[in-house]
Amino acid sequence: VLVREDEPGEKRLVAYVVGKTDGLREFLTERLPSYLMPSAFVKLDSFPITANGKVDRAALPRPEGRPVAHARFVAPSTDLEAKLARLWSEVLGVEKVGVHDGFFENGGHSLLAVRLFARIEAELGRKLSLSSLFAAPTVARQAALLESEAIPDAPQFALAPNPVAQPRFDSLVPLQTEGKRPRLYCVHHGYGDLTGYHDLVKNLGSDQPLWGFQARGIQGDQEPVECIAEMATNYVNELRQLQPSGPYHLTGFSLGGVIAFEMARQLRASGQEVGLLALLDTYAPIFFHKEEHRGNLLAELADAASTLRRIAPEDRWAFTRNKSRVAGSRIKALFQKAEPEVGTPEEQRLREAIGRVEAASRKALREYVPSDYAGDAVIFRAQEQEIQTDYDPVLWWQNVLKGRVTVKDVPGDHHAIIQEPGVRELARLLRECLDAVAVA
Repeated sequence: VLVREDEPGEKRLVAYVVGKTDGLREFLTERLPSYLMPSAFVKLDSFPITANGKVDRAALPRPEGRPVAHARFVAPSTDLEAKLARLWSEVLGVEKVGVHDGFFENGGHSLLAVRLFARIEAELGRKLSLSSLFAAPTVARQAALLESEAIPDAPQFALAPNPVAQPRFDSLVPLQTEGKRPRLYCVHHGYGDLTGYHDLVKNLGSDQPLWGFQARGIQGDQEPVECIAEMATNYVNELRQLQPSGPYHLTGFSLGGVIAFEMARQLRASGQEVGLLALLDTYAPIFFHKEEHRGNLLAELADAASTLRRIAPEDRWAFTRNKSRVAGSRIKALFQKAEPEVGTPEEQRLREAIGRVEAASRKALREYVPSDYAGDAVIFRAQEQEIQTDYDPVLWWQNVLKGRVTVKDVPGDHHAIIQEPGVRELARLLRECLDAVAVA
């Protein structure tokens, strides 16, 4: 298995197989977390060998032309399914896609979703919300979604195979509608879309109803909101249209936790009950207030030097390593911004919309000053925090959380807790919290 980057910036796992391949994908699916599943399988008669008798990795072919047989592969049966299968195959970089193959299970992620939906818009003339991948994660279900008469009015609510009539919302999206457990609402992170919650939705189980709030402007059809309180007010209004009274159970990762906090505060202020407020490794807004001079290199260097003098000697190497990694990422991002945009006009439009949402989110965080919240809260903290004094989410939230605060540590760093395998523990703990408030 290799990590290949056949297209700039598009890394993926590719497996090369010699010998029997029947049922291989199914075998691995039962034993590997999704992030370790190869997105493509290439069958070889033999491995290329170097002069030293080792596998010649550089000579392994690009994954095209000879896919591993897939026992569950079902070919398209309609013209629309055939067109979608071709687009999925090209975007995901796999030889062929069956109508029941999952987008995320074939290596899909949010950036590839943008590319796919841009291609659908360009070639089929139909617009879909990125979050529709939760309701239609396969070619067959996406085709049914496109054929639904509900598309022009409310695309995000055409839930194939059994469309359910719902009021049209700007932000509220059904992610998992089945089950009788307490309904959970999750709020988007900084990029504004909900695809990053895919692993969490899957691990919470098919019996857990889950709805999400995506940012206004994520599709480029509205201006993004630059105020946390305004975001929360918009989402609360839509929430109460769907569920007029509490208790409400809210969660959010990173930025989403800040918005969920403000939603909970507004709901309690209006006399509504909040059952669960779960902050998923969410840094308190005061952390972002410190970033007002970010971009001023001299100011940042002075701040870093000051921090190094204050922290314990055993923490200094971790702090320096983290600062170096962040600096490298920012320099890389600057170069990427300087490069000309690639892709179709539709893809550029979607990428620009996401960029505007992210910029609006950062502005909203910098300007948000939270009021005290008297309710209870659960903080899910990534175990691999960068450094306790500056980044611990618990430390900063203590100033405004006046009710009972419970802290639960989750394996992994900030991003790993909502991805396989760390998300499994997060989902287990989150289910326990929902069970606790349900019987309270």
